[in-house]
Amino acid sequence: MPQTRADTLLPPIGVSGAYRVNITADPIGLEGGINPFVYVENNPVNLSDALGLSSSKCCNNDYLTCLSNCIRKYDPLNPVSEIGLSTLGGTFWKSWIGLPRGFAGASPVTTVPSASVFFTGGGPAGTIGALVRGVGRVFSPIWIGYGVYLFGMEVHCAAACAGYNCAY
Repeated sequence: MPQTRADTLLPPIGVSGAYRVNITADPIGLEGGINPFVYVENNPVNLSDALGLSSSKCCNNDYLTCLSNCIRKYDPLNPVSEIGLSTLGGTFWKSWIGLPRGFAGASPVTTVPSASVFFTGGGPAGTIGALVRGVGRVFSPIWIGYGVYLFGMEVHCAAACAGYNCAY
């Protein structure tokens, strides 16, 4: 006669051993310790592991941790790259630093490179200053597009984490 575990009934005669009936609350045989709910940290209502066999720790994220993990996952740039992009294409209002608005129809915003050239003496055509202004004009739309992407990504992360703190 084969050995059986104490938490199972022997199958009826003529029925294979695959059809056994569990008669305890812990079908894994107390392998998680004497507490049968250790895999959900004693909270089987709010935390779940359908089979009770998860080897990973339960998720204890709060909303902000989930949001942080989500943003870190989907943000394509690291902090150094973000500083570089802001330096090359950061756009802001001219009035913030006292720059004149210019002629009628002129843009009310400027870029970091353009403002730096203005305060170091200007940049007429054909000079290094003009080249620096051109760099700002190229990177400014990239900087703005990155900001729009971040807004959409943060809305997604906020919605995902609002319903389930363990989404990320």
